[in-house]
Amino acid sequence: MKKYVVPAILILALLFAAGPMTVGAEAKTYRINIATATTGGAYYPIGNAMAQIWSKNIKAVQRASAQSTAGTPQNVELMQDEEVQVAIGQTGICYYAFTGTGTYEGQTPYKEMRGMFTLYPNIMHWVAGSESGIKSVADFKGKRFVPGQVASATEVNSREMMEPFGLNYMKDRGETNVTADYLGYNEAVDLMKNAQTDGAHIAGGVPTAAVLDVLSSGAGYLIPLEKDKVAAISEKYPWYFPFTIPAGAYSNQDEDVQ
Repeated sequence: MKKYVVPAILILALLFAAGPMTVGAEAKTYRINIATATTGGAYYPIGNAMAQIWSKNIKAVQRASAQSTAGTPQNVELMQDEEVQVAIGQTGICYYAFTGTGTYEGQTPYKEMRGMFTLYPNIMHWVAGSESGIKSVADFKGKRFVPGQVASATEVNSREMMEPFGLNYMKDRGETNVTADYLGYNEAVDLMKNAQTDGAHIAGGVPTAAVLDVLSSGAGYLIPLEKDKVAAISEKYPWYFPFTIPAGAYSNQDEDVQ
């Protein structure tokens, strides 16, 4: 069973790199806001830990704080508006913003953004509700599905990865055959626990809190991506690559998920 990865990276606004936020009598210091994502994923706790480490150990940092957001697209916007100086983001979305392509088609490329380093593999978890009967992404046809919050990186991942299955939940992209509930990870888990949706796409490191919650409760399970669909996704969007989730990474997951 194939699980996809989109690397999560730390990005920096050049406007921040160019000058101090605060100037003291003896040294220049900075106040740093770190844009992350929703609290149910991995970005927020990583950003929060990073903020604490920077505040405690870097003399030039007067104060660093993590900010919960809707994810990479909003993070890019916050950087453009100079409301944050550092952000965690998905590689593909950052590429679109930097080049003015994809979801940023027709917009001015955001060339003031720079990648600092790769944080971790961001796994695309496809989760089906325990009562849905779903065995493949293709089975979401005619079903309810949580692709992520509106305009979030996870939602972009969902629409890109559903393409080779012939699935679409967006009315402005043609005929729809999936009903979408645009919600965050925690809300998606609640819906699956109450059998109010058939599944969700959750992006994050292994383990991700929301996936831990839904699998340990027995409300859902991980589903596969077929090899031909894997090849089609990677060919069109080269920042996706396969990853194996080892058995036991999550409760009630007895086999490797590739």
